[in-house]
Amino acid sequence: GSLLNEYKSFTYRNIYYDTVKSSYISQRYIPKRTIGELKLPARNFCGQYNEEGNIFVSACQDRNIRLYDTSNHNNNFTEKEPYKIINTDNIGWSILDVDFSKDASVVIYSAWSRYVFLISTLNDNNLHQSFDFYPDQHEIPANAFFSIQISHDNNYILTGNNHYYINIYDINQEVVLETNTQAHENDINTVC
Repeated sequence: GSLLNEYKSFTYRNIYYDTVKSSYISQRYIPKRTIGELKLPARNFCGQYNEEGNIFVSACQDRNIRLYDTSNHNNNFTEKEPYKIINTDNIGWSILDVDFSKDASVVIYSAWSRYVFLISTLNDNNLHQSFDFYPDQHEIPANAFFSIQISHDNNYILTGNNHYYINIYDINQEVVLETNTQAHENDINTVC
């Protein structure tokens, strides 16, 4: 925290000091090498590790979500086949965001769609559930949930979309609890 705050407080008059600190930060906190390249059949729009770092999810423009076992950190997972591939529907152009539940048992994903989807990360479970954020509206403008998060208790989904809305969705009741239309004046690209 203090190093970052110190870094932010530099002025243009401290060019040498700024350069030294900037170099220190980049050498200490920015990766210097890659450990491999994940070869995918289409553009990858998002990828994320679960909290423990033992599962990696990738979401491609080919409408597939791929789950990789990354528990053996000494082995290059980029050379492995995914342990599970989930074919998706109702995504429009591409999958836009993914998020793991805290226990990594499920992943939620969003797309150019009125839905947010929930899938199981377990190999022997074919759970694939959709949540309609506009069940009473037959015609809605093109919708995209650019950012999504699942709550730590797996009961709620928080979304930000291209209509300037932040939504809170109750998974158990399958209903939008709150929509904040005054959230932004433009697309919402991140929620947390």
